[in-house]
Amino acid sequence: MGRLSRAFRLWPLLIPACAATDHVANGDRHFRLEEFQHAVTEYEAAGAAQSSDPELQQRLQEARLRVFTAGAMDLLHLERPADALRILDIAADLQPGHPHVRELRARAQRQMAEDYAEIGAAYYENDAPREAAAAYAQALAWDPDYEPAQKGLALAQDQAARLHRAGERLYFRALEDLNAGNDLRAYAALTHATTYWGPESRAGERLDEISARLAAERFDTAKVYLEAGLLGPAWLELRNSDRLQPGNSEVEQLLAQVENELSAARVLIEADMAVRGGDTERAEGLVARAGALAGDVYAEPIAEIQRRSQQERLRQKYLVAYAAELDNQVVGARDLYLQVLEEGGGADVSERYQLLKRRVELADTAYQEALAAQAAGDAAAYAAKLAETLRLARDYADALPRFIELQQAKAAASPPDAAPDAPADAPPDAPPEKPPQN
Repeated sequence: MGRLSRAFRLWPLLIPACAATDHVANGDRHFRLEEFQHAVTEYEAAGAAQSSDPELQQRLQEARLRVFTAGAMDLLHLERPADALRILDIAADLQPGHPHVRELRARAQRQMAEDYAEIGAAYYENDAPREAAAAYAQALAWDPDYEPAQKGLALAQDQAARLHRAGERLYFRALEDLNAGNDLRAYAALTHATTYWGPESRAGERLDEISARLAAERFDTAKVYLEAGLLGPAWLELRNSDRLQPGNSEVEQLLAQVENELSAARVLIEADMAVRGGDTERAEGLVARAGALAGDVYAEPIAEIQRRSQQERLRQKYLVAYAAELDNQVVGARDLYLQVLEEGGGADVSERYQLLKRRVELADTAYQEALAAQAAGDAAAYAAKLAETLRLARDYADALPRFIELQQAKAAASPPDAAPDAPADAPPDAPPEKPPQN
């Protein structure tokens, strides 16, 4: 009975020990399955962090280390060596000198070297030996024993040295040209030398100086051309000045102004052609566009094209009016002649308008008499006055529909076997009193 009592007293102490043993066993199983994060969780649940058992603490440390190394391996498979190295730095702090960490670091550094070597090869193939040498040097910084980077660096340095010597020859040739006063040849030589040496080199500094001087000369020449009214040569010199020294606001502003004037000149040529072709609506739109581009620069030619466009528009209206007059559409012709007259038509237009105005007045009188005859029931007088109205103006009011209706009613009342005779009151077309004078 005494032994049983002691067992019951020890039972609360045995339960946690059994539970800890289970967590350790689970952690070992997860570790073998490479489920390192679950292993860490089980070891921590077993109290490894506070345990005095060095073996259990070692298991926890190894599991934590493998969490980071597994992540680093995944990143290496994804060809992200820089990210892998950052994780391996944390792993190295957990267990300095761990062989697995050293192995993965070596792999990551090799990948970094390979990446930089590929960049160097691309620079080398594109005739950029200085950039290629810098990239190969970065590759060797990551892996000094990487043979492709060693060979690439040697080739890039050799090519860079050759280009440097070529740039040196061009540089001294440019100095000779400058002393001889041949700025253009010096500019060309310095441009090539700067390509070999780089923009921060002595050649680049000299190139900036001569470019500024040549740009100023081109700008001054352009202003001389502008004073002489030579837009084309001025534009060419301004383009050269802008190319030699980009970013000069004064040059850019004048260049934009000249380009607008050249565009306006081209648009005015199109407007002139439109007027010649009779397309006055398009011509007026082009003239407005030219004015927006060049302001008052082309005020005189714009005014001349507008004048010619107006004349052409009046001429076209005049011809339409005369055609209507020939067709005895006197009302329409009168209205068109009035428009031409109000917009500046000549004496001929005024005379024709007065003649047609009188005919319309006579047509109105005849039409009113026709209506009165209709109201009085005098069919013959009604027909005669309608015919008179139509002889004076075929398009007056509704005289023509009335006359057609009257003729149709007369035809319906005639015997079916009667031969159709021309109505005595049919309205002839009246010719114009005189031919037009344009």
